[in-house]
Amino acid sequence: MRLAIFAALPHEAKKIVTNLKAKKDAAERTFDIYRANCRSIEILVVITGMGTINALSAAKYISSVFRPEIILSVGFGGALYEAASIGDLIWGSKFISVAAPVENESNMPDAGKHIASTGNENTLSILQDLMQIREGSVVTIPYLMKKSEIRKAIPGEIQNPVCDMETFALAHFCEDNGLRFFAVRSITDLANEDIPAELGEISDSSGKYSVMRALIIFVTKPCLLPVVFRLAANSQIASRTLCSFVRAFLDSLQ
Repeated sequence: MRLAIFAALPHEAKKIVTNLKAKKDAAERTFDIYRANCRSIEILVVITGMGTINALSAAKYISSVFRPEIILSVGFGGALYEAASIGDLIWGSKFISVAAPVENESNMPDAGKHIASTGNENTLSILQDLMQIREGSVVTIPYLMKKSEIRKAIPGEIQNPVCDMETFALAHFCEDNGLRFFAVRSITDLANEDIPAELGEISDSSGKYSVMRALIIFVTKPCLLPVVFRLAANSQIASRTLCSFVRAFLDSLQ
């Protein structure tokens, strides 16, 4: 079996890579790939960079070269529901886009479209016997938005919604190409906490974290540092729960 695990940023997958003893592929690409094996499962961990364009580009490449049977999207998420705690795991059963269509990408969906996951109920049931995980909806946004704005753009009745910047593109790609798709998000910021838009500028055009950009922002806007420290601490908790999830997910595939 071939499994491709997608994450946007290195710190979302760092503990997963370490736990799997995955080795970095030496080939030069716009995104990083780590390879591992777990029993009969051949695994790629793919660090795509932020945003739907980067996620979709990586998915096309991995699908054509590696030919995975399953794509698993993992990463951090912002809670849009009130009962969240830091590190909570949300299993995506519905995927929603509030992004504008991507220019020159004819196969990207229009804003506001939904994809309901099918055939994943049994896997979720197995996982819920192994760990704490909630069923929910993943809302993909085009940039860092205020939570109040996101909630206005999505149906009010959806279950345990969380926001990110990549998942819908991957779900749409897998639906079009007949690939099994799963997604999970670990909460790093609560429903009443907004991430400043300036923090979206710490990544370069490829979606990768840029130390230089971060230094410039923090020097010019030191008021952001408390938010950064809080998110860093929350991310440590979230990365641990993601690592535990991947281990349980691999067990569910046996």
